[in-house]
Amino acid sequence: MFSVALLLLLAAGCVKCEQLTQPASVTVQPGQRLTITCQVSYSVSSYYTAWIRQPAGKGLEWIGMEAVGYTTYYKDSLKNKFSIDLDSSSNTVTLNGQNVQPEDSAVYYCARYDAFDYWGKGTTVTVSSGTSTPPTVFPLMQCGSGSGATVTLGCLATGFTPSSLTYSWSKGGTPLTDFIQYPAVQKNNVYTGVSQIQVRRQDWDARQTFQCVATHAAGNGQADIVKPNVVYKLPTLKVFASSDEDEEEAAFSCFATDFSPNSYKIKWLKNGEDFNNQTDKIETTSVERTDANGTKVYSTASFLRVKSSEWSPSTEFTCLFEGKGKNGIPAFKNSSVVYKGNTVECPGCFEKDVEIEISGPSTKDLFSNNKGSLVCTVQIDEASFIKMWWEDDNNKELVGTTEVAVKIKKNRFSLTLDISYEEWSRGIKRYCFVEHSALVVPIKELYERKIETLSETNIQWICITEEDNMAVAAVTFILLFLITLLFTIVTTFFKIK
Repeated sequence: MFSVALLLLLAAGCVKCEQLTQPASVTVQPGQRLTITCQVSYSVSSYYTAWIRQPAGKGLEWIGMEAVGYTTYYKDSLKNKFSIDLDSSSNTVTLNGQNVQPEDSAVYYCARYDAFDYWGKGTTVTVSSGTSTPPTVFPLMQCGSGSGATVTLGCLATGFTPSSLTYSWSKGGTPLTDFIQYPAVQKNNVYTGVSQIQVRRQDWDARQTFQCVATHAAGNGQADIVKPNVVYKLPTLKVFASSDEDEEEAAFSCFATDFSPNSYKIKWLKNGEDFNNQTDKIETTSVERTDANGTKVYSTASFLRVKSSEWSPSTEFTCLFEGKGKNGIPAFKNSSVVYKGNTVECPGCFEKDVEIEISGPSTKDLFSNNKGSLVCTVQIDEASFIKMWWEDDNNKELVGTTEVAVKIKKNRFSLTLDISYEEWSRGIKRYCFVEHSALVVPIKELYERKIETLSETNIQWICITEEDNMAVAAVTFILLFLITLLFTIVTTFFKIK
């Protein structure tokens, strides 16, 4: 009996509910007239209706109140700026503002007096002479799946001006009213606003579409929010290693490409055990891309520097990738590299598939033209070739005779560099670098002249050869002259006889 009586009382209370309806936002220019109309469900002859405003970051400020047939009251400091009009036929209460200025920007509320028991939702008034800019809207969703019966979604509107903006939410075209809208915040002369709503988890898990619309005087923005279709995929994992010439330090690189979702951990193991000394570990931020199937996948890399005291020949370093599998179950993948002194065993390394040869200048070119050519030829069996270049002892890139590598035949490229006789005779060093997609760092090949006495020997040989040739030519000329002279004497003798 008590429960029935309580329900009747609640029902009776709802019958007495009043409504005050006012616009969500109004924008006016400085010096213009402000007009806000409040539609009420009660008689404006029976109750006072008051107007109250609240500037951003400040408290409530009472403006005035009025009822038909009763005395009108205003705040003394505002009575020359605002006036209130009543229309008993339509039960509307209108607030009029004269010569409004930016400091009059606020949220204006109409409320029933004297208990202030019923309020309107408020009208955001913006007084600004600036150019109106529509909002850019972004969807927001909570991090992690959570376990409650509801999921929190959000809607972020940025870059709009003036500040007057209202949100609305819907699910599959059906309006949703139980949401929160926070006041806009100004930064760099534009505004940012946020709204959030809680939706049923079963609707979210069913991948129903929720739509947020930000309504603004300069134009509306909207965002559709649907639970992402998560793809679980482990990465392609490659590990590389290198060391300096003195083998005082080794560097290990781990590349994890095309995994999903973007939830992972990478750690290094030494001979199968956790490697705790990882002070020189660097991990990049994951990079997102969309693959051919339209799936968002991610890639990242981890780099580890190890002092010589931490490894010895045959030490194995393993990159262990921990990703996220279905139902939150961790998924793992690993790849290892074995360090053996100056050589490294690493599955997937491509150094063995890149062959570089440098051919030096010919002696004929050096002594005939006072210069020659260095030709760097590379044979690549796998992956894709990127580029080649030459450098000197000071790591300065040199311009080659051919600016870019020339493809000789399939998977074979060459790059030519001029070298003068003077450079060659001094025994200068030149490095040919090759870069392609399978290499962590470019590989290089050194050219250096080995035989120091070659130039003097060749010069002496050439000089001797030239002297011998001159002697032979002189003897030949004398013999021809004597034969010609003898022939002339004999001919003359026969003519005299």
